[in-house]
Amino acid sequence: MNVLIQTIGGDIHAAAVAAVLKRYDVEVVFSVGDASPVDQVYSFAAEESGETRLLRLHDQLHVIDNHIDIVWCRRRGRLDTSFIHPDDLAFASREFRAFFDGFWEGAARDAIWINPWQSRKLADTKIKQLSVARAIGFPISPTLISNDPEKIVEFVSRHGIEKIIFKTIFPAVWDGGGDSVMVTNATAITEDLLEAPDDLRRCPGIYQVLVDKVAELRITVMGDRVYCAEIIAGNARRAAVDWRVAQHEMQVLPFDLLPEICELCRRLVSGLGLTFGCLDVLLGKDGQFYFLEVNEMGQFLWIEDCCPELCYLEAFVQFLFRAAGSGTVPTGIALSEVRRSRECGELIRMISETSGRKTAS
Repeated sequence: MNVLIQTIGGDIHAAAVAAVLKRYDVEVVFSVGDASPVDQVYSFAAEESGETRLLRLHDQLHVIDNHIDIVWCRRRGRLDTSFIHPDDLAFASREFRAFFDGFWEGAARDAIWINPWQSRKLADTKIKQLSVARAIGFPISPTLISNDPEKIVEFVSRHGIEKIIFKTIFPAVWDGGGDSVMVTNATAITEDLLEAPDDLRRCPGIYQVLVDKVAELRITVMGDRVYCAEIIAGNARRAAVDWRVAQHEMQVLPFDLLPEICELCRRLVSGLGLTFGCLDVLLGKDGQFYFLEVNEMGQFLWIEDCCPELCYLEAFVQFLFRAAGSGTVPTGIALSEVRRSRECGELIRMISETSGRKTAS
């Protein structure tokens, strides 16, 4: 089995999975997104003999066409634009975007893609996620995604301002100085936020009725297998709107999911054209399971870090072997052991040094 992993510098998910795969003599090829275009370059050739896609990472040249069995789109990465003149940045970025889309969309056509290149882009949109969820009967809380001040004020007034939360469509991250970062979390709506219509108009956002919940669930779909963990915030009051504000105080426990909810999760992921996805779901006090969102390539090893009995690294490696149709399914894989291994350490250093990034993701 040959596996291509698209990743970024410092990604423990890519390094840990690759370390396990190598133990089973699986050939692993890396594409490190933020190493482009300084340490990683690409070529596409169309001639009478056919098409060829080539990836060169430092001095290693790989043919990305017929010998890849699985492509794992773990992370796309951002282009290193530090060497591009500011006046040329918009043009160069547009050229690279078009080049990468064409290169990867047609690459390794016979391989299993986790997740497909085109599906993953559309699946990242919250509107598509909510539409598919509604279509298959997965309960959702009343939601408005808008930059129309009149519609926003009307939605908030209809449901009551005390029941509305605001979320960004994609997370925003700022450098907090040193090793710290600042991120956007879901937040309660206040009157002053509605009194600046120009601000509402400048950027669309998600306005949603807050679910009165009894449990916050992280559900991970890997092919036909569904795994569920309950997130228990250490400070329930701080985490009433978003558990991430108290994530350093949380507990993670296994959660037995009802078979019909497992099936809804599988149908949702499949309906988005995916084979893998991490879903955020709330169990309401009314007994309903409410879909919030799906991250088509969300983090999952942190769950095993918090709750070692949830063997997510093993589950994902088994998912890859099943996808490739292998008769061998590895067992006895523990993240804690793999993380300490020499192979994992070397892979982390390799992809970090390649991209110039030093921190894990």
